[in-house]
Amino acid sequence: MNHILAPGWVQKLKVDPDAHATETGNLTAVEGPRFWMRLVKELACAVDKLPTLHLQGKLTKHGNPDGQEWCRIWVARRAVVPINTRIDVFYRHGDGTIWWRPAGNEAMALPFVVGGDGKIGVAANGGFIPMDPAQTAQAIMQGIFRVVAPEVVSS
Repeated sequence: MNHILAPGWVQKLKVDPDAHATETGNLTAVEGPRFWMRLVKELACAVDKLPTLHLQGKLTKHGNPDGQEWCRIWVARRAVVPINTRIDVFYRHGDGTIWWRPAGNEAMALPFVVGGDGKIGVAANGGFIPMDPAQTAQAIMQGIFRVVAPEVVSS
């Protein structure tokens, strides 16, 4: 904005550009592990329901001492020519991103974002609307379904 054309009250505002980043970082440091636990729980529930879609699957959780946790979701469809795939989902405590990697592909980022309600979620594909753990689990599972059961995604 042109300094000359700015109203006086706007010129008096003081904005700290680092304040938002610090607030977001603090929020994700506190809420990130809770989000991760809820996400893994949602993914486990989805895997438990796979038999209703005539699919089978398994979720295994892993972790290491440096604070990184991950889970592997494996899904298979029995058929004349069986189809199976897996996705690995990673989180390191304190990071601002959850990562997921479909089998044979590059890892993709799901960065934490703060919504207008002050709650954190993750944004996919450059989106600005945060997804909660249930929506994130749905997006991840739909990626699996596109490989093993495309008709599930389209229905």
